[in-house]
Amino acid sequence: MLLLFVSSHSTPDYPHIHFLPDAGTYELQANGEEDINLLGSVSFESIQEKKENGHTYSVVKLHLAGHERKSPHTLGFFIARDGENLPLDKGTYRFKRDIDGFLEHFEGAFGFASINAYGEQPFFAREGKLTIGHVGKESMSGSLAISMVNADGETLHLGGDFNALLKD
Repeated sequence: MLLLFVSSHSTPDYPHIHFLPDAGTYELQANGEEDINLLGSVSFESIQEKKENGHTYSVVKLHLAGHERKSPHTLGFFIARDGENLPLDKGTYRFKRDIDGFLEHFEGAFGFASINAYGEQPFFAREGKLTIGHVGKESMSGSLAISMVNADGETLHLGGDFNALLKD
């Protein structure tokens, strides 16, 4: 008798949506206690942040907000790089942190999700990736596949595509 047990804590790969969402929108699939589709608007901004010691970080912030009353949600993803005026490049940015709260200064990728359908506790990115396929002066598009955890240890998997516009 052969008993085989396989366990994995990796981020699931989501199939890419076969079309890019309209400008300023996203389409994500959330797999948690229940599976739900998340739709809404997305914008981005690039800023410079200075620490008290004068050290500078270039930060790109993606802001995602749902519009449906039945499943309100807000998500945010940040990519911070050491140095001034560094442009964000196309590529893959990895989430590999044990973070249970919001950060003031950091280098790398960070993400959070507040999704009413999954309760009041916010989720924070543990592992996964955010891939930027296009970067322009006023637009950015790509995909993400991320595993998130809240303070109660509940897990959420997010995946899908976005087409962000520069924040006004």
